[in-house]
Amino acid sequence: MSSLSSRIDATIIDPIIPTLGGINSVQCVYSNARRKKDKSCNMITFLSTLMFFAAMTTVSGSPSSIPPSQQQQQQQQQSTNDPTTTQPQDCGLYLAPSTIPGAGLGVFAGNKPYKKGDRLAPPDIMIPAYDMTWHNDDKGYHFLWDEYTWSTTMFPDMEDDIEDPFEQSSIISSGFGAAINCMLPLVNVADYESDGYGDGYQLTTSGVSSQSPGAGAFTPMTGRIFVASKDIEPFSELYADYGEGYFSGRSSYDSVPLFDDYEKADKLIGRYMKRLEAMKSNASIKEDLELVDLLNTTEFENDMWNFMIETRAIWRESRLLHALPGPNTSIPELENLMEFGGTGMQHYNSSIKSQEWMKEHGQCMDNIHDGVSNIPHAGRGAFASKFIPEGDLVSPAPLIHIPDRRILRVYEDHDHPETPHHHQLLLNYCFGHAESTLLLCPYGLLNFLINHDAKNPNTKIQWSKKHRHPEWFNESINEWGHSYHNGLSFDFVALRDINPGEEITIDYGEEWEAAWQEHVKRFDNPRPKYIPAFELNKMDDLIIPTYFEVDYQYENVLMFCRQHFFPTAFEAKPYRFGFEEEEDYGEYYLCRAFSRNETSRTYTVEVIEREDCANKGNYEVVVKTYKDTPKLILFDIPRDAFFFRDIPYTRDHHQFWSFRHDMRIPNDMFPDIWKTDDVVGDI
Repeated sequence: MSSLSSRIDATIIDPIIPTLGGINSVQCVYSNARRKKDKSCNMITFLSTLMFFAAMTTVSGSPSSIPPSQQQQQQQQQSTNDPTTTQPQDCGLYLAPSTIPGAGLGVFAGNKPYKKGDRLAPPDIMIPAYDMTWHNDDKGYHFLWDEYTWSTTMFPDMEDDIEDPFEQSSIISSGFGAAINCMLPLVNVADYESDGYGDGYQLTTSGVSSQSPGAGAFTPMTGRIFVASKDIEPFSELYADYGEGYFSGRSSYDSVPLFDDYEKADKLIGRYMKRLEAMKSNASIKEDLELVDLLNTTEFENDMWNFMIETRAIWRESRLLHALPGPNTSIPELENLMEFGGTGMQHYNSSIKSQEWMKEHGQCMDNIHDGVSNIPHAGRGAFASKFIPEGDLVSPAPLIHIPDRRILRVYEDHDHPETPHHHQLLLNYCFGHAESTLLLCPYGLLNFLINHDAKNPNTKIQWSKKHRHPEWFNESINEWGHSYHNGLSFDFVALRDINPGEEITIDYGEEWEAAWQEHVKRFDNPRPKYIPAFELNKMDDLIIPTYFEVDYQYENVLMFCRQHFFPTAFEAKPYRFGFEEEEDYGEYYLCRAFSRNETSRTYTVEVIEREDCANKGNYEVVVKTYKDTPKLILFDIPRDAFFFRDIPYTRDHHQFWSFRHDMRIPNDMFPDIWKTDDVVGDI
């Protein structure tokens, strides 16, 4: 073999060593087992390195994006719909281990295909997490939900929730939005869009007035709808678009390929295959039959490719290297991949599971749907979509852990950290225990909507048999609580037969029930006239009170008039609200009704000009100028001219008197090792 290696050095390597600047000194990375085969390790290492770096020097340009062929799709369809296998239950969505390595669980289509535009799941509710850094006094804190939240810029009505929502707040989209993963080239799910903007997102009190003890105890943000952005095969994993910023902004995802990396990988593979073919056709090599035989073996080609892939161990954060297909990818496989869409499509087939695989690994997610609860003061609830027998799964519930519940405290100031003013709304959607700081928050389709029934619940929680980290049951919170991925799951299980349309309920525990009853007993709403702006704007027949009757500012609402109804010569400076794509985007003037014509239902309106104020937010200027002298008086203004907005931090869920309490994990389920010594008073 030494003579063969010498001939390779003489015919291929020696003439170009001067141009490589020491690349021949790369050490061989093959194991001893590899060396025992009758090959020249140094030769393979050198050739692989040479071709790899040669290709790396010119990875530019954009490959064409070619979808899988119709024949490939038909073959995949046949494999997933084989009539000889047992058909799974009629389930539209499954929770199962993700195709993405290390991603935990993912969402998969059920046993029927989806067409582009089809609605995939019941709408999500959204819970705001606001000013977390400030309320934790700018100290470090562990909040695993940060890996699952969405930007508030997606939800226009968040503008009025706090003063700086786009910088200081995030949205927990608790169902589909928390469960679905992202693989950028295979994204097949999008938010529902209507009239070119937005989703089904809306603000609603769900029929619970601000005079109810339940006011502020649940989120008003609901209706986020997800649809198929392309045709989806049965049992395919579903992927949403997190945006490239999600991966580029987190150091733990430094190796995740972005779109540009897949394009570069396609070009690299193209040059790799050309150079490999050119090397085989080299005239000096063709004269050496033994060398030709070696270069034309599949094993040699695999060795060449595997060496490139093994360099991931050196450049662990290279997005480009991780865009390349894995070890032992043959030349025919590379050619097929490039023909059907490039490296971005390499996980397409593996993202589509078989029926048998789904029966073994998946849990049905769509046994329940949403609606307005039958329980007084509860808001929305979850209802059975089909008959659920006793003992069967109602809904799987992966858990987000919060090791120290104190991070959800809300303060007026930091002078008295032991006496919080309130708690984040998220607390109401999590499970805890009286002897631990741990909170476990379930996500998944509509799990946040399962309400409480102390007397006749039809469902219970139990530990799932499918845990990512079952060893955590034998470890203290300090050992696993700061992990930046989830590892535990509940199952919601039927206590009795549940008929279609029945509301799903569980028992939140005696401590929760006692706290709720005490809250109801003491409740005395200090804002008896308050109606949130998002409800006022829905009231087309609303009789606008004059400011002699109701001063909206004192009721935490600001009233504006649309410029559309003003004379064209009016030159006062308006406020500009919202996004340009929104229906209500435009210019508005702060105004108040001076008098009302009962016959024509029109109003005489006083208009207040916007005051420019350096270094002050829009709302601070609004409140400051609200009592100023009117700039203009207009007559015969109709109801449609008026538009309302909430003053930040005034919605019910921000009020200190709104109910807060975590649901409780039964004592017989809670491991003693999770109990903590630093139990705090607000537990």
